[in-house]
Amino acid sequence: MSCFDSVGIEFNFACDPLAASRVLEEFQTVIRIVTFEMTCMCTLPFELFENELFKSTTVQGRFFTEVSRFLFDFCKQHENNPELYVGFNSCDAVCMACILDESIIEETKRVYACVEPFGQLASGHMISDWYDHFKRQPNVEIIVNINKDKFEQLFRLCVKE
Repeated sequence: MSCFDSVGIEFNFACDPLAASRVLEEFQTVIRIVTFEMTCMCTLPFELFENELFKSTTVQGRFFTEVSRFLFDFCKQHENNPELYVGFNSCDAVCMACILDESIIEETKRVYACVEPFGQLASGHMISDWYDHFKRQPNVEIIVNINKDKFEQLFRLCVKE
């Protein structure tokens, strides 16, 4: 299985599931995880970018536009599909927001998680024990919800002088 063979799998976990498994099992600290599903709940309206952020003439604004344009256009190409056309989703931006301002995090859940390192169908997939079936000590903290208003404000700060 290559890194690109599976939908719904974190890229680095897919490329080296054994390493991902070892990290989750052996790190002596709780690892924070932002799920793709959570980032999908934090999409920003395209209008915010078109009407405000991309119109900034500051040095920061022009740089922001240059680095964001490709992803913005990629997200926007699904205008005719209401299931996919929900807004601008930047997974990296959600992760960075959680690091830069921890007060943005509204809800987390500590659970035990492991990665299937060798399975034929699920190799590289992270298994989160939401209901304590494994009876193991939590080793990850999954960010379940963030303050979307604060997240949007961080985007606005990117383009200010």
